[in-house]
Amino acid sequence: METIPGYKIIEQLEDSRNAFTYRALRLASNDTVIIKVLKAKYPSPSEIAKFKQKCKIIRDVDIEGIIRIIDINDQTGSFVTILEDFDGISLKSYLGTRECDIKAFLTVAVQISETLGRLHKTNIIHKNGLIKNKQSIFCCSIVKCCSSHNLLF
Repeated sequence: METIPGYKIIEQLEDSRNAFTYRALRLASNDTVIIKVLKAKYPSPSEIAKFKQKCKIIRDVDIEGIIRIIDINDQTGSFVTILEDFDGISLKSYLGTRECDIKAFLTVAVQISETLGRLHKTNIIHKNGLIKNKQSIFCCSIVKCCSSHNLLF
């Protein structure tokens, strides 16, 4: 498990292809946060630029249902994103621990659709369609539409 200065890791939430995701305690404030650590140690300059650009785009957005980015840094030789912790669980975990009836499914689908709709109104498109949380969305895999012909990735 990672050691991140100023934080105490409480639990690992996910081990994806590109990153580890943890719930942690911020020692300075005793608040819980979500920490996403890129797996690549010492990523290339282009990977760093791409990561920072994507996170800057979403950091500048204040939309209900989008998890806020608190900080981005490279304390551990890789890039670390500190996110607000709204005490949620992944959609995969949510569906894996209970039977999902049609009413529950539609409630979650409407919440996700409404959040994506608010995001699209700011000319940001969620690129890969992976939804990680049933109430909030965080994704650095986004595209910012600058004009009808220019896309930032």
